[in-house]
Amino acid sequence: MTSRQETRSGRRWILVALLVFLLCLVLWIAAALILNIAFAESLPFSLNLRSRLAANYAPDDFVGSLGIFRLSIIDEVLLDRGLSPEEAEEQSEKIRIAMGSPVPTATARDFKGNEPFTATPEDQLTSTVIITPTETPTPTNTLFIVMTATDTSVPASETPAVPSKTPTFGPSPAPTECFVDPFIEVLYPPDGAVYTLADEIPAQAFAYDPDNVDPDTCQPVGVYPSDDGEGIDKVEFEFYWVDGGDVLVHSQEQFWVKYCGFTGSPNCDDFPVSSPSWPPVPSGAPISNGLHKMKVRAWDNEGASSDWVEVYFTLNLGAPATDTPTPTPTYTAVNTSTSTPTPTHTSTPTPSPTSTATRTPTPTSSPTATSTPTIETCTAGTVSIIANGDAWVDGSMVGANHGSDSNLHVRPDDRRALIQFGFSSIPTTCMTITNATLRIYQNDSATQTIEVFRIVQPWSESTVTWDYMPNFSSIVWASFNGSVAVPSIRYITVTSLVQEWVLGTYSNYGFLLKSNTGSGEIQFSSREGSPPPELVVEYAP
Repeated sequence: MTSRQETRSGRRWILVALLVFLLCLVLWIAAALILNIAFAESLPFSLNLRSRLAANYAPDDFVGSLGIFRLSIIDEVLLDRGLSPEEAEEQSEKIRIAMGSPVPTATARDFKGNEPFTATPEDQLTSTVIITPTETPTPTNTLFIVMTATDTSVPASETPAVPSKTPTFGPSPAPTECFVDPFIEVLYPPDGAVYTLADEIPAQAFAYDPDNVDPDTCQPVGVYPSDDGEGIDKVEFEFYWVDGGDVLVHSQEQFWVKYCGFTGSPNCDDFPVSSPSWPPVPSGAPISNGLHKMKVRAWDNEGASSDWVEVYFTLNLGAPATDTPTPTPTYTAVNTSTSTPTPTHTSTPTPSPTSTATRTPTPTSSPTATSTPTIETCTAGTVSIIANGDAWVDGSMVGANHGSDSNLHVRPDDRRALIQFGFSSIPTTCMTITNATLRIYQNDSATQTIEVFRIVQPWSESTVTWDYMPNFSSIVWASFNGSVAVPSIRYITVTSLVQEWVLGTYSNYGFLLKSNTGSGEIQFSSREGSPPPELVVEYAP
């Protein structure tokens, strides 16, 4: 053998030995890893190649919940990906089961003989995953991950139960919703009202949906006018002539606030009894004497309706009321006592040896005194009454209240003044009003005609606005020209209207001043200004 051949032979042995060594090393490492996983205990030799934390796939020894997963949009997402409803449901169930399956935890084992421990704190954080769609201008899906502390410790005296591998799903934590029928109340006419040819019939209802006003408990706690129309789609009005056999004479549907039986915006229109027919005039049903009723019903925007609510009123189509004073009843004292004669007693003669007639005097009756009734009389006089409430409303600022301003503003179409007076200083026995004059202090002059109307609804100077202005009669009780030298006191005669208020023909809700013609603005001093509005009333028996 040559030296070259000997060299090649030596190199082959080196390579073979190296390969055998590497193969043995790989087998050795593999065997160590397999044995370490299988027995999780120290080997008779130390390679320092293993971790002291070994994977443990056995169930944990605690009963706490690892997590609660609530996926409310999985089905929708799977459907959006093109899956059929059956496939989406199947995949969704698989995801839920997978997410509820146990998760392996790392258990440390001390190879020096100490007790093993689980690398999980006693107060373990569990995650709640809630995926819910949120209503925003751009629809988005929002993922909320809520971390909550859960006590997973097991008392030493109790035997831990084996946790179930079947996930449990609860209902979504959504607020409890309630649904009830809408609420409706008749504001006008009042039940039992009587109207003559000189009157106008008001018709208005207040409606809201408790679902919208009180979504937590759905209680009927709505307040007029702030809640009027909340959640309401429409209100129905129906008028019947009861004495004629419940004949329907007029119906009306209103789809916006205010809810009026005879239309009107921004205030409800009253209907004159003197009209030739019910609306539509003149082709509507004829107006008849006797008992009538108005029914109202509200519909909410979910398609539910309230029950019908009814009020009754009477039409007395006699002669219209005039300014003719109503005669005051007089009382005449009449002596109704009469004297009653007392029967005359006579003696009966007793037989005697000598009969003697005796005379018995006859008693006479005395007249009984009668009491004269006290008659409360009226002494003619004059009283000056200062306004107890006033305000003005502005159509360009429909929600603003002007009840504490020092001036009252009147402008064609969009600014109106309201003034009210109390009548407690007029003697109740004095039913005849010989003169009544409204005195108001005018600060500005403008070319317009101002008209005086009768307000037919209650109102408050601290809350009245253009949107919630009280209704008023269409009859003009007085008018005056606003183009005068200023400042000056204006004297407006309102005798006829005050007479009707005193007689009780109408309820006293005050005057409304408005202008539909001309230009500019007129201001009058309010009761917060100086001098305040004043009503001078002369009365007589």
